[in-house]
Amino acid sequence: MSEWLQVPLGDFADVQNGYAFKSTRFSDQGTPVIKIKNIASGEITWDEISFFSGSPQGLEKFLIHQGDVLIAMTGSHVTQVSSAVGKVARYNSDIEALLNQRVGKVYPKNLRKLDNEFLYYFLVQPVTQYKLGIGASGSANQANISPSQIKDLLIDLPPITEQKKIAAVLSSLDRKIENLRRQNETLEAIAQTLFKHWFVDFEFPNADGKPYKSSGGAMEPSELGAIPAGWRVHKLGDIVEKANTGADAIQKAPIVERNTGIKCLRVGDLTNHRPFEDWGYCEVTEKNFEQYRLRTNDIIVSRTSSLGLNLLIMSDLPSVFNNGLIRLKLNENTSHLLVFCFLQSRRFREHIEKITYETSTRPNMKINYLLDFLILHTDKVLEKKFTKIVLSLFLKVENNKKQIQTLTKTRDILLPKLMSGQIRIGG
Repeated sequence: MSEWLQVPLGDFADVQNGYAFKSTRFSDQGTPVIKIKNIASGEITWDEISFFSGSPQGLEKFLIHQGDVLIAMTGSHVTQVSSAVGKVARYNSDIEALLNQRVGKVYPKNLRKLDNEFLYYFLVQPVTQYKLGIGASGSANQANISPSQIKDLLIDLPPITEQKKIAAVLSSLDRKIENLRRQNETLEAIAQTLFKHWFVDFEFPNADGKPYKSSGGAMEPSELGAIPAGWRVHKLGDIVEKANTGADAIQKAPIVERNTGIKCLRVGDLTNHRPFEDWGYCEVTEKNFEQYRLRTNDIIVSRTSSLGLNLLIMSDLPSVFNNGLIRLKLNENTSHLLVFCFLQSRRFREHIEKITYETSTRPNMKINYLLDFLILHTDKVLEKKFTKIVLSLFLKVENNKKQIQTLTKTRDILLPKLMSGQIRIGG
């Protein structure tokens, strides 16, 4: 490694601070403004994006372009990993955006000496994130880092050709992971589109294979409006065998570093779509484990933050769930996939949002409110046909998730080894 240099990052990179936009200049359209809350782990999230209503003329140095490396310069301390200061993301959109205050853009001074992708992988390493976190200043609730702290980081820098090869290996893995995630989004959208077409628009195939409602299928009135003749409306609770939250023993079950063989699904895992492998290990009694273990076809619904967000358990897991979640175990002759799609529907979201509207405190959904949600008792033959189609989509999603987990582990193992020169790329 004699050709590698260990130098301060500032010798080869610089940091651009964001602009302090006035809130009065934000609107529903215009140029996107990337704020701290839009910096996720490795990527930009477009949830709650703000827009600058004016012309970006005069703000050119604050413009963000595809491939730019962004860093959150304010956040929580290192003990709160999900919101910790120093989070890094690549801007992968071809839409020009603007940099908000306390978001930094880190960029190479000379691309012939420092590769931009290599720079990204250096900054996104857990060890780099930790160094920035422990060096942050600020109050107990807010940590801040400065451009000088970023530029003072020591980086192991190989020749530019090797930088590009290292970045190419890691980027290839990231692209495969992203492609699988997008494929899953498409598969889930297909399932929900079919559900809406058949069980909301009532255009399921009739006996002649034609769309039921538009082909003159008989309809009758109900609490939910006109529905196909012979169908009826009932409460979700009518088809639930068991509904419960995690007991206090589960809520207080300590998350531990060691492998206990039992994991605990928490609200944060559901909100952040964490795979099973990333849930924390916990300690629970044998009795609680048996009572609250997650089983195949369980439907889990958040009853606190991210109200109503739900998850379908596709196979038995050595895990329990905590008190911020509700577990639904359906009757044996009920299509769990169809019910799950009802809980993914716009009407369910509107049902849940009433809780937020009706309370000024933190929403906390009671089980009965969930069980009062109205769903349709449909034709069993149609249910089976729908379940068969959608099951194949969900199984593909589960297979993709397993591939994502494998690729993510591979990338996370390779990242520090490649960036330190412990593994070299020949040729």
